[in-house]
Amino acid sequence: MDRELQGAVDEIRRVADELTKLAGAGWMVEDGVLSARCSAPVSLSGAQIAAALASLEPLAQTELRLTAGGVALRLGQQPGSALDLIDDPTGDPATEFIDPELTAARRAWAGDPKAALELTGTWEADATVYLAKPLSDIEPNIAWRVVRGLKPIEDLVGTLPWWRMAEMVRDPAGPVVFVALDAEVDYRTPMLAIVTVDLLPVEGLQADLPGRRSVLETTAPRCFRRPLSCRRSSWPNRRSGQRRSGMR
Repeated sequence: MDRELQGAVDEIRRVADELTKLAGAGWMVEDGVLSARCSAPVSLSGAQIAAALASLEPLAQTELRLTAGGVALRLGQQPGSALDLIDDPTGDPATEFIDPELTAARRAWAGDPKAALELTGTWEADATVYLAKPLSDIEPNIAWRVVRGLKPIEDLVGTLPWWRMAEMVRDPAGPVVFVALDAEVDYRTPMLAIVTVDLLPVEGLQADLPGRRSVLETTAPRCFRRPLSCRRSSWPNRRSGQRRSGMR
């Protein structure tokens, strides 16, 4: 394994370990084929949530939401970028906060994300983690899927009717490679491979057949590879009015 590939694998393992730690700390973690999703437990402050989610960088897309009486705000972060307000906060902070917290609230309403994290209220947060991103960055002609175990693959197979099984092995990006972090597996064909991470790189792959969309492309965002098509995760820049979407 060359140095670049080893660096990608090390980053994937690190973030996967952080997901395990979050699950142990009460976060809800759900594994999928294209991404893992996690949600914060109740009773955490904004600062506590932000600190926990920082461990998932730069592979996570996050959203934090605060509600306090009649006011609310949302913070978001794309992989590799800084936390920022998604849109303008709603409500008058003077109706819910008193000094010194009101001072921080006014800074938050003016666009300061760090001040927003100081506010008390009900905090909620979700993160989508793209474990395959490091591999996709160094080899974009392979459709990478990184999973912590085999269950997401088994679940996908179990939900597809038999006449759609071919979609699992066809992707416009190229041959499909599932990389399992916590499973011993070694299955290889020219168009599909399912291997443990220690068996990378995968040799002998060939270009995918054109003209068929992957079932995964129609059921989940692919921000780690196609940023402009990931509309569900986009949000407007509160200062310029332009939309930001996907990877930077």
